[in-house]
Amino acid sequence: MARSRRCWRSNGADIATLAEDALAGLRSNQIGFIFQFHYLLEEFTCLENVLMPITIRHGAATPAERDRMVHLLTRVGLGDQLHKHPEEMRGGQKQRCAVVRALANEPDIVLAESRRATWTAVPARRCSR
Repeated sequence: MARSRRCWRSNGADIATLAEDALAGLRSNQIGFIFQFHYLLEEFTCLENVLMPITIRHGAATPAERDRMVHLLTRVGLGDQLHKHPEEMRGGQKQRCAVVRALANEPDIVLAESRRATWTAVPARRCSR
């Protein structure tokens, strides 16, 4: 019996066959990444950090995109941290900021580096409304 080959598909294409620039587009447009370490940019505020993927992808964020990011930050308990820089935030707050950043471009899938995250748990009901 032949062993079946499993592949990941994006819009019908086997991602293993995509060229480098197509893979870069896939990572940028369809996948959100959450790393075990938050990798926030120290010179930017919490809000500016979560807007960064939008800015890189589209240029300046629209008022609606900015409002959406403020809403998500508020839902994960960071409404009072919007204008703070990472060095002014606690570890769990930084990680939650990174989680919201991963959702900025509304990815099809979010990949997390570690299931044993160091961030403070947020009640599911707060995020699912």
